[in-house]
This record gives sequence, C-alpha cells and structure tokens, in this order.
Amino acid sequence: MTVPILWAVLLEPLAIAPRFEIVQAHHITLVYGANPEEWAHLLGSEFAVRIVAEAWNERIQALRLQLPQGIPCTNAIPHITVSHLREVEPVESNTMLATSHQEIPLDETVKVQIALRLRGMEYGI
Repeated sequence: MTVPILWAVLLEPLAIAPRFEIVQAHHITLVYGANPEEWAHLLGSEFAVRIVAEAWNERIQALRLQLPQGIPCTNAIPHITVSHLREVEPVESNTMLATSHQEIPLDETVKVQIALRLRGMEYGI
C-alpha cells in the first residue's frame, strides 16, 4: 500500500555540494500520510523556502529550513535531505537533525511547488 505524501518539489537546483554517494535533494516532505482532500487547496502552490543551515553527520546530509507561515510540516525540523550513504534511508535526516551533528549556517532561498505523491505519481505540478 502506498502512503500519500504532501511534499514541496524543488523548482531549481540546490547550490550545495553533496557529501555522500546517494543524492536526493529534490523535495521537502510536508505531510507523510496526507489526506489528499484535506490538502487539495495547496496543490500547485509555489513559494520560496529559506535555507538556514547545512547539517550532516557521518551518514547523511540535510538542509535545515524555515517554511513560510501557513505551510504545514509534520517533521519536527523542516528539511531537505541532500545526500546519504548507500545503506542509509533518507528518513534518517530527522534523527540526525534532532541529535548530534555538524552544521554550517546559511542564508539562501530555493523555490518549491507543492505536490501530492501517490503510487509513484505526482499531482499538483
């Protein structure tokens, strides 16, 4: 069974170099297990996200974000997973950001568009 995901897809490439072999760097998970009807009004919305820091440990790299007011996010720390080791799942960014890691402050923005990922398909773009 596929879980619907409300996410914000990057509309432009990141200017951050990946630190690990597997590169993700294409979306922000906003609501995992989203009810499509509840979030339909946001689909296709475009906005800028502020990148406040690059964070990493020995396994995974992510960008810590500041989302605009009114944009939902069920992750404790909004982020973009940039890269990770082959044996690491991208969801590990959540744990890394909540525990000990290295971090460099940043002040950049990136444009994104809200979409719904369902069964490998994206809606709203």
